[in-house]
Amino acid sequence: MRLNQFDIGSKTKRVFYCLALLTVIFSFICMVMPAPASAGTPATSLTVKLNDNTVVTYQISDLQNMTQVTQGYSSIDSMPAPCMTAAQGVKLIDILTSAGIDVSSVNNITFKSTDGYAISFTKQSLLDTTRYYYPNLTTCWDNDNKKVGVGTLEGGVQADPILALISYYKRSGSAPEFNLMDGTNALRLCFSQDPDNINAVTSNRFAKWVNEIDVDGNLLPVQITVTLNLSKNSAAAGESVTASGTAPPNDWVFIKVLDSAQNILVFDAKKADANGNYSIVFGIPDGASGVLTVVAGSGSNVTNKTITVTTTSSGSSSGGGGSSATPQAVTSTTGTATVTPSAGGTISLDSAVTVKVPAGALSGSDKVEVKIEKVDTPPAIPSGFKIAGSVYEFSVGRQSSYSFNKSVTLTFTFDSSALGQDEIPAVYYYDEAQGKWVNLGGVVSGSTITVQVDHFTKYTVMAADKATVAPSAVLTDIAGHWAENSIKKLVALGAVGGYPDGSFKPDKSITRAEFVTVLVKAFNLSSKGGKVFADTANHWAKESIAAAASNGIVSGYDGNTFGPNDLISREQMAAMIVRAAKLNTATEGTNFADRASVSGWARNAVAAATLNRVMNGYPDNTFRPGNNATRAEAVTVIANAVK
Repeated sequence: MRLNQFDIGSKTKRVFYCLALLTVIFSFICMVMPAPASAGTPATSLTVKLNDNTVVTYQISDLQNMTQVTQGYSSIDSMPAPCMTAAQGVKLIDILTSAGIDVSSVNNITFKSTDGYAISFTKQSLLDTTRYYYPNLTTCWDNDNKKVGVGTLEGGVQADPILALISYYKRSGSAPEFNLMDGTNALRLCFSQDPDNINAVTSNRFAKWVNEIDVDGNLLPVQITVTLNLSKNSAAAGESVTASGTAPPNDWVFIKVLDSAQNILVFDAKKADANGNYSIVFGIPDGASGVLTVVAGSGSNVTNKTITVTTTSSGSSSGGGGSSATPQAVTSTTGTATVTPSAGGTISLDSAVTVKVPAGALSGSDKVEVKIEKVDTPPAIPSGFKIAGSVYEFSVGRQSSYSFNKSVTLTFTFDSSALGQDEIPAVYYYDEAQGKWVNLGGVVSGSTITVQVDHFTKYTVMAADKATVAPSAVLTDIAGHWAENSIKKLVALGAVGGYPDGSFKPDKSITRAEFVTVLVKAFNLSSKGGKVFADTANHWAKESIAAAASNGIVSGYDGNTFGPNDLISREQMAAMIVRAAKLNTATEGTNFADRASVSGWARNAVAAATLNRVMNGYPDNTFRPGNNATRAEAVTVIANAVK
């Protein structure tokens, strides 16, 4: 009996000792482990910080008003096991851009939650890596080896990272269950899988209750809004009006004057000065009536005002009578004319050369003489060149170095039969300061060549073999420019030239007419009786636009309107170059972050142009389809397409 009692006592002691030991171990663990984080709650706001400084705080309602994305996300947890997440929220890149952050400058992104949790990513891994949602992850899961199975990658859908306002996560779910989404874990970071690291464990990095994003980098440049003031609210046909205001310093400001039917009556451009001030003088065209709209700016940064066209009448007064008349544009074929600045005119020297001076191109209000004279003893012609006509000196008020407020158009007639097959005609002007002839290029139509200039001096038409012509050497602003080689290539082809001051202005925007003209020259297209639009009938680029239309490259906005003076957008450029180069149409789409902004009619063209490396996107993975193309971009696109 005592033995039994001893056994029972021994068992009791052993149990007691075990419990005591467990208590000590547990107490030690509690001492060495950190205190648990406070319980998290769904985020009610989101603070975005740049370099530890708060940029903006969004309320949930602000995020709800942003573009929402509904997307499924596949991932793998630490078991490992396949997981599916249904989510709806805002793209991370949209949140950062909306906060004014230059995403391309960011290196690291940290997400912080209401429970004190924090997790960091590099921009390269989270935003620059193309990730996919794989619908077959669970059904193709290799359960024996706990990894992705055969067939998983089929049917992958690109999925951008978002912060989800509502979501639902499920381990081993066969598909995302969108009907079960709620805001319990808002805001939840959701991102999908990297095909190059498909077995990576990512579910544990889907941070929930995110209420703060910290990034390093820079803010986007502040957008300076274009302003517009008109010197008068009403004016008669022929009168000059000054459009002035402010714009981003050194940016080009474009002016369009539209009638009630949205026809472009006047188009002009001028560069804002270093302080952002600009001033452009334009004339009210003859025949204009009613209320005109004046638009100033570039791209989406535009503003507008209206001006009323008044009518003038003549009559007598009690003082013996008198009359007033609106100045009319003058026409002369004698090589000289007295021109009213507000009216302009067309002056020709027989049929050899013509200058068209638009209203507002001349300074002041007093009439002035515009004259064309043949030069009997011209400056020496470069070796290897020959003059295809005569040298002419143009002057205003006896000033042969006159500078205009806006471009004037010169048209020369030359003997095309005297040119060899490989000889290129071009308009040249003589630079008195440097003592040399400068190539301006020009638009050739039969036996005439047309060019726009902004100052008067000596001009002529010269020709030389393609091997002799090297006009790119005189371009003063392309050295070191990213498009230098493309510019030189097209200049050598005779498809494009520079400006009278020897510059190319590679970063200046380009019009639809200008782009089509370069395109037609580069591809050596001929007109086959192409369509002449209502707004190109009297345009300097009429022949080039007709050639492009006859070759199926352009069709216009509608049957009557081409918009030759409108700035060309990048998606319009893509459509034209794909047709000109006869590239195969692509249907698989693009991966640009702003692909949804590409117009429906341009999507296949943008895809084809980028797939064939004729066009590229920007470093931040955008294409910017609505942006106005620059001269450098236009030349590069055409150079890439010309074989």
